[in-house]
This record gives sequence, structure tokens and C-alpha cells, in this order.
Amino acid sequence: MMRHHWTKIIVAFSVIGLVALAGQAVAAESWAQVADRVETEQKRSINEAVATERTIQKDRTTLLRDLKDLKAQEKREKRSLDKLTARFEALLKEEARHTADLESEQDEIDAVEGTVRGAAKEASSMSRDNIITPEFPERGDTIAAILESRRFPGLEGIKAIMEIFFQEMAASGNIQRRTGDFVGPDGRNASGEI
Repeated sequence: MMRHHWTKIIVAFSVIGLVALAGQAVAAESWAQVADRVETEQKRSINEAVATERTIQKDRTTLLRDLKDLKAQEKREKRSLDKLTARFEALLKEEARHTADLESEQDEIDAVEGTVRGAAKEASSMSRDNIITPEFPERGDTIAAILESRRFPGLEGIKAIMEIFFQEMAASGNIQRRTGDFVGPDGRNASGEI
């Protein structure tokens, strides 16, 4: 339907143009020649209109196909975005849950750390005032390292404190007299029974 419309318009303009030219050419050419020219121009115009319509139809088909592809791609991208958004929101909830768990466990960690540091202070007092300490001087270094550290002593620190207490218990059960060097009350080195 549209093709006929364009064809009529092109033919009408061609006829008008040729009639205008024909008025000038009446003197030089015969009407038969003018009619042949008009007919030739009309055929050429019709052929051009058909070619133009085919090009337009081809371009329209290509554009419609491209539009359909773009809409399908947009749907895929939207689905992907929705999935990623849902995953992101789930991860945010999981992070909030882990943060809350960590905060609640932090109190427990602080309590355990306080207990361990308290035991280290008690071990420090005990070893400082004990007659066994000169035989195990490294005990003081171990305890000082635990007390001075800002970090949690960990399992190794707890084991070290336990070992000091066990050494203390074992050593207090093995108290015996012996002869050796010591510093006397006057501050001089002396030998004798200890």
C-alpha cells in the first residue's frame, strides 16, 4: 500500500517535471518524442521507487531484528543484575550476622584473656618469692613475655603458665638440704647448707 503511494507521488512529480520541460521542447521535438521520454522517465522513477522501498524494507527488518536482540540482551542483563543484587544483599546479611557473632564472642575472649593474664600475674608473684626460681631462671622471662604482650597469649602461653605451676608443685615436693653458695643476710657470698 505504501509502495503505491510513493509510486504515485514519484510519477506525478515526474510528469509535472516533464510537462514543464515539454513546454519548452514543443518547438524542437514532437509530441511522440515527449511521450516516449515521459514514459521512460516514469519507468525509471517506478524502478527507483521499488528499489527504495526494498532498501527501506530491508533496513526496517534489520532494525527490528537488532531491536529484538537488544531487548533480549537487556532482559538477560536485568536477570543477572537481579541475581547479583540478591547475592549482595545475602552477603550483607551474612556479614551482619558474623559481626554480631564476633562481638558476642569477643566478650568471652576478653574473659579468657583476663583469666590467663591473672594466672600469669599469680605465677609471677609465686616465682619471684620462691626459693626454686634460681634453679629455673627462664620462668621469669616466660611470664614477663606473657604479661608485657598486648596480644592474647594463645595456647602456647597457657601451656607455659601451666608448666610453671606444675614445676612449682613438683619442686615444692622435692625440697631437700644441700651444700652450695648463697648470698647471706649481710650481702656477702657464702657457702653452706641450703
